[in-house]
Formats: sequence, structure tokens, C-alpha cells
Amino acid sequence: MEGLPIIQELTHKYGLAGCEVGGEGSLGQRLEELREHIRKEIRKELKIKEGAENLKRVTTDRRALQDVSHMVKEANSKLSALQEELQELESQILLSQGQAGAPTEPPPFTNNLDPPLSPMATENQDKSLEPLSLTCDQRLLSLERQLEIELKVKAGAENMIQMYSTGPMRDKKLLGEAQQMLADSKAKIEYIKMRRLKAKQSQTENGLDAEGKPKGEAANKYNLETPPDVRVEELIHRLHVECRCMEGAKNAVRMLQANKVAVDKKYLQEVSVELKTF
Repeated sequence: MEGLPIIQELTHKYGLAGCEVGGEGSLGQRLEELREHIRKEIRKELKIKEGAENLKRVTTDRRALQDVSHMVKEANSKLSALQEELQELESQILLSQGQAGAPTEPPPFTNNLDPPLSPMATENQDKSLEPLSLTCDQRLLSLERQLEIELKVKAGAENMIQMYSTGPMRDKKLLGEAQQMLADSKAKIEYIKMRRLKAKQSQTENGLDAEGKPKGEAANKYNLETPPDVRVEELIHRLHVECRCMEGAKNAVRMLQANKVAVDKKYLQEVSVELKTF
């Protein structure tokens, strides 16, 4: 096959040479393994880059700043190479599906960690892929989780506003950032509620099959309900929320320690533990 050399090269590069690339089934399995591995590598590099950028914002040492800048540059380079490899694999997957004569749908976007990859909805899905399909109940559950997270962010922003507006920890800059976080969170909450209502209406009006999946044309409409650009926007928003939460926790720890105010040790410990989770 034309794409076999690149597959063998990536298999060897990532140490996935556990089985030989044989027929169509074996090739498809290897492509999926490689794609998942590269996606994990991308997520790892994104975390490294995010951590380095956060360090870059707070460090004042010139030498440390140079090291961190190098880390960011190196992460960007690796991310670029990984994206190219992922695109090459996507092309090979589409090619192998076309040669098999029965294109199948790739694993759907089921969470906020993995980026969407070339959706190809078909009416006749392979039985082995059916458990991976996103049902209405799963969509509603995902929206409920997103709403729960945003409500916590909103509550945290309100607490930060109260903390930074009065008392020994008063800070105009941090207060402004907390107010912006609250505004963004409120907008996101309304958006999630709107999507949740739309999903419930679709579930009621269009009807479901025995497995709780939309039927006929409703299925195609449902699969396209959240386009890739909306998913990307959600990922970017979540990244911003996580960065702001981390910065807020850092600022809270610094101010509590610098001002030497009488604070509850339990509160300081909770903030420190929260910071370690990022």
C-alpha cells in the first residue's frame, strides 16, 4: 500500500511494533492505535506548553525566563510535527476506508479532551462502532457536567470578587480579572442551558430508537448538532477557565502569605491543594 512506509515509520517511532501490518483489518487497527497515541502525545505537549507559558508569566529571573521560552518553542515545534503526522494518518484512514468499500464513522467526540476528527456520518454503521455512538442521554449528561463545572467557576469568581474588593487582599487588577471571569462564566452557563434545552426538545420531538438514538433524518441532524468549530470554541473556553482558576489560586496563595494576615490554615491548604491539581 502507498501509505505503508509512513505507517511503519510511525509505528517504529512510537514503539508500537507489537504486531505486523497485514490485511485491511490489521491495517485499520494499527491506524487507530497510531492516531490515539499521537493524540495522547499532543495532549501531553499542550500541557507542557501551558505550564511553561504560565511560568513565563510569573518568573522574573532572566536565565529561568530563557529556559522557559525554550520550552515553549520546543513544545510548539513538537506540536507542529505531531499535527502533521496526525493529518497524514487521517488521510491514510480515509484511504483505507475507501479501499475497503465501506467507510465507517470514526470514534465520535465524546468529551472535552480529544479534538474532533473528520466526522463521516453514515446510516449503516458497523456493529463494532455502535457502542461508541453518542446517544441523546450521553449528550445531555455531558451538558450537565459542563453546566456543573461552569456553576463552580461562577461561584469561585463571585468569591474572588468579594475577596479582592474589600479587606487586606484588595486588588483592582485581580478584581477586574475576577469580574471578567464571572461575566464569561455567566455567558457560558446560558449557552449550555440553551443547548441542553435544544437537546431535550430534539429528544422529545424527533423520537428515539430502541437504543435511545435518534432515528432517520433526526439522527443525521443530531450528529451535526455540535459542529467542529463549536467544539473547538468550547475547548478554548475551557482552557481559559483552567488558566484563570490556576492564576487565581496562585494569586490567593501569594497574597495570603505576603500580607501575613490571620487566615484559616484549612483555607490556605485547600487553595494550595487546588493549585497542585492543575
